[in-house]
Amino acid sequence: MNHYKWIKQVTFVSLLVLLAMTAGCSLWDAEESKLIDPPPNDIMASLELDDDQVYSDEEAIENVQMSLYFKDQYGYVVPVTMNIPYVEGIAKQKLRYMVEDGPISEKLPYDFTPVIPSGTEILGLNIENQLAIVDFSEDFLNYEMNDERKLLEAVTWALTDFPTVDQVIINVNGETLKKMPAQGIPLHEPLSREMGINIEKSEGVPLSQTSPVTLYFLNQTKDLQNYYVPVTRLIQNPDDIVVATLNELIKGPFEPSGLNSVMISSVEVINTDQSQDLITLNLSDHILGIDQMVSEESLQSIILSLTENTNATQFQFLINDESYNTPVTKPAYMNIFEM
Repeated sequence: MNHYKWIKQVTFVSLLVLLAMTAGCSLWDAEESKLIDPPPNDIMASLELDDDQVYSDEEAIENVQMSLYFKDQYGYVVPVTMNIPYVEGIAKQKLRYMVEDGPISEKLPYDFTPVIPSGTEILGLNIENQLAIVDFSEDFLNYEMNDERKLLEAVTWALTDFPTVDQVIINVNGETLKKMPAQGIPLHEPLSREMGINIEKSEGVPLSQTSPVTLYFLNQTKDLQNYYVPVTRLIQNPDDIVVATLNELIKGPFEPSGLNSVMISSVEVINTDQSQDLITLNLSDHILGIDQMVSEESLQSIILSLTENTNATQFQFLINDESYNTPVTKPAYMNIFEM
């Protein structure tokens, strides 16, 4: 799925509105050839149908891997890949498994907690022309104030993982929400990945002169398992989004954030080139470890970040002008946890 929608004027204005509505709360705080979650063809067919039927786990015909979005111990919204039973209407099933006290809550790693409030039912979900309209029960509104934006991010990013979904409209008991009730985040336009996730703002840059860039940094569970955390950073409007993405990854996470860097600060971007869906990256040899290899964490973080910020699907690395690898693609799954 191509999530690349670089700074359309109307959408960016909407992002600024969202930021303004949540400023002063928790907004700025830390808290191969497949896409992530590539569903089988039969799943894709089911996504085009009106999804207003309830299915039980006993009706599942197989398990499928899905990225479910939860809150980690630092308050970040994070994709966690787990096996869930496949049923017709898998998009609705995916949301069901993200509900507090839902089918998976007691099996989650203890570092993660659901964001969708307990008791929430998915009354309907219809997908047409890349637009998902999801209808929640009234319990959806029983969230903590500081979780308002996290809730919207989790639902939006979970649904836009599917290649049939670009935008999301949220209904409650059949009525379209115009704004969220706690902090008043406006919902006058459909939500999309352009809203960002785990938003942070570069200091000293006027909000009106910023552009969003989504970066993947590392975090670690209490039992020392690494996982990737997406962070949308608002930076000075860049001349080159590829170079800007790399430079922000090199700069690393803001402090204090609880996140870990994926590259040392001495790494330099020598040059980059994009030809259709292929990006070639020429980096200095400071990115190499003592084994003279680029770490898997660095590679995956770069690929995940550039996939979110560009329309590229393939990535080739050069180290000091020398070819390092054949073109690679975004990993099929990340942050895989067993239930």
